[in-house]
Amino acid sequence: MMNLFNQGWGNNQNKQVNQQQEEDQKTVELGKQILLGKKRTYEFEIDLTHIDPRYKGKFKVHHPTVAEQIQIGVARTQILGGMNNSVDDYTYGLATVIATLGVVLDERPDWFNPAEIEDPEVFEEVFRKYHDWYSSFRKRNENKDKENS
Repeated sequence: MMNLFNQGWGNNQNKQVNQQQEEDQKTVELGKQILLGKKRTYEFEIDLTHIDPRYKGKFKVHHPTVAEQIQIGVARTQILGGMNNSVDDYTYGLATVIATLGVVLDERPDWFNPAEIEDPEVFEEVFRKYHDWYSSFRKRNENKDKENS
């Protein structure tokens, strides 16, 4: 009789341990999804040969995760030398563009090297394509749009 009782108890304990392990695994997976994201990607082409004959090619970007959004903020602060509140709006915006592209670009042409590009229009055009795609995930508030017309 004691043997049957112990076997039943052992099965319940094993079942509880397995359930806890499954819950722990789900929590870990959820954390990974939040931090690493389920990469939504977008590919596009740029032709800026009016600036430089080399400036043409394909880009691939991804939707940033929460962790990557933090990286973008840190990178922007580094680009600005910690002077986030002491620069003009254009400089702050350009630093944001460069920091964002540094994180979200998965593929780029060889010529796209931020340290060597002299014309901000190059960054602005690549960022515009990315930002238009990124913004497409947000629902527009049609009532606000009508009120502002």
